[in-house]
Amino acid sequence: MSETKHTAGNWKISQYDESPEMIVVDNGKEVETVIAYAYEKDVPKEEREANARLISKAPELLEAFEKLVFIACDRCVPQGELPECSAECHVYRCKQLIIKARGENE
Repeated sequence: MSETKHTAGNWKISQYDESPEMIVVDNGKEVETVIAYAYEKDVPKEEREANARLISKAPELLEAFEKLVFIACDRCVPQGELPECSAECHVYRCKQLIIKARGENE
């Protein structure tokens, strides 16, 4: 696993008054760092809230996904052998998604 390039910290949903749903980093300070807005005026509130929930959990999902792929690779490739992953392998596809999410192939 490589070094994190996205904003580190506990991402959460923050709503101020009637303003759109915001994804912020809870950095323990009075002023939070805004990561994203899950708002589009033509999108129903329930959908905006669902989008905000998903975005706010992205760092945790990535971390869990990386650990799961590491465990899966360890079980499917015998010790000392080189992996022979193919594009059809689900673990290979997961590795490729992690690389894309981390921006490592750009």
